[in-house]
Amino acid sequence: MFGCKLKAKEKVLLGVFIFFLVIISIAAGNYYRSLSVLFGAFVFGMVVAIMALRLECQDRENDR
Repeated sequence: MFGCKLKAKEKVLLGVFIFFLVIISIAAGNYYRSLSVLFGAFVFGMVVAIMALRLECQDRENDR
């Protein structure tokens, strides 16, 4: 999935992050106007998380 293996703690943090985003988007699902905005924020958050993880992976590869 990612360029390198994640540490257990990072997997948990990513899981919690995604879980909270899903819960928030379900809660805001009642408001149709904010739904598209929230979906955009969800996608943006996922992209940022993946990019941050890839950068960390590159840093680890460079350290070796």
